[in-house]
Amino acid sequence: MAILFGVLYRDPKTPVVDHVNEESVQQTVAKRQLSKRLPVLYRMEYRPMDSSQPTVLNLTSLQQGLRGDIVAPPPTKMSNDRRYNIKIYIYDLPAKYNDDIVKRDPSCATSPFGSEVVIHEELMRSAFGVRTVDAEEADYFYVPLYAACLIYSDFSKFDVYRALVRSALEYVIHEQPYWNRTRGRDHIFPFVHDFGGCLSWMDNTNKVYFDELRNSIFLSHLGDLSMGCFDSYKDIVVPPLVSDPRIYKLGQGGRNVSLLSKSTFAHFRGTVTWYHHSTIKPLQIFKGYSRYYSNGVRLFLKTKYQGDSLVKIFEGKSKNYVKEVEESFFCLCPRGFAPWSRRFFDSIMLGCIPVIIADNIELPFEDVLNYRQFSVKIAEKDMGQLKEILLSIPPERIRELQLNLQKVYKFLSYQRPSEAGDAMDLILLKLEKMKRPFHPTAVDAWT
Repeated sequence: MAILFGVLYRDPKTPVVDHVNEESVQQTVAKRQLSKRLPVLYRMEYRPMDSSQPTVLNLTSLQQGLRGDIVAPPPTKMSNDRRYNIKIYIYDLPAKYNDDIVKRDPSCATSPFGSEVVIHEELMRSAFGVRTVDAEEADYFYVPLYAACLIYSDFSKFDVYRALVRSALEYVIHEQPYWNRTRGRDHIFPFVHDFGGCLSWMDNTNKVYFDELRNSIFLSHLGDLSMGCFDSYKDIVVPPLVSDPRIYKLGQGGRNVSLLSKSTFAHFRGTVTWYHHSTIKPLQIFKGYSRYYSNGVRLFLKTKYQGDSLVKIFEGKSKNYVKEVEESFFCLCPRGFAPWSRRFFDSIMLGCIPVIIADNIELPFEDVLNYRQFSVKIAEKDMGQLKEILLSIPPERIRELQLNLQKVYKFLSYQRPSEAGDAMDLILLKLEKMKRPFHPTAVDAWT
């Protein structure tokens, strides 16, 4: 470990991607032991800058320091014929739990929460040969529920959201014979809304909302280590869906963008404050501006850097969003209601170094990806020094981070159909590593 560029990070000799083949990944996972050590391993903290460190004073000196463009070698071609040593049985739920929801609102399937749709589709297609129609040979049971799609554009539907999950849970427990074999430990639920298995807004973030679900595996965008409904040991943090082909297919980690054409040092565009138009007391939602949103980080950044020549904070949407990200060296990714942010993934795919401003966050596939090699993380308490921290990073380090974006972007995207080395591949890899033989004792008696 070393203090460099204002942050604590791992030995830079550590490979940016450990996912070379199944054997090497197994060794990596065994060494790092996916459990409660991860939060400590990935904690980063600010240290005062050493005056001897090089400081970038303006964009011109930065561009000169980069000395031309950098292009990583094309990613190693991995075989799409790979097969995992797991079998997944997919419940054939009534359409009201999935297909009917998308039919009522097709835009859900292309929203960030559309990850639950894509994962279901790829499992049905038997990506990498994992699907089985014989439940008796299954290692896992997948419950294809589109609950996040139900509420992604209307947070007032939380009561309907919970009722849908409760109904699906009753169906699986009481109308199917497989739940009680392990009390749900081999069942997988996609809970990709901001509050994951809490199934909540702010009123219940200390535990899984329905007790029956506490043993099950959650696929979740939420990797909040401070919340009781995320368990780093059993749950899998997955990326949100990025559906814009300009980003997930053509971006290629900035491979096609000249570094010398970048004109913005640090960029943010998005929601700064959240306004509730009505009060919903059971969810602790009160009419007016939310006091919870972003822990105040986004509003602080907008206020502090209003009119700044290097740090550009834009509120609201823009048809030029993709171009803005491509033309920036650093893209700020402050938390919203939850620690994760979709712009973190947009930034990686478009070749902008993401700057994470979210405490207690676990990112997707930390057992495989070394985030220190292609991103920056700043503690929320140190956001007042954001500009100084970024300015302390030498051009050669920026160059290294930028190069590594081209190597990792695909691991955080869902290719359609799925390909070796994409997000679906890493989800299955994680499930294979988590596979445990069960000899259930909870239900049966014996002599």
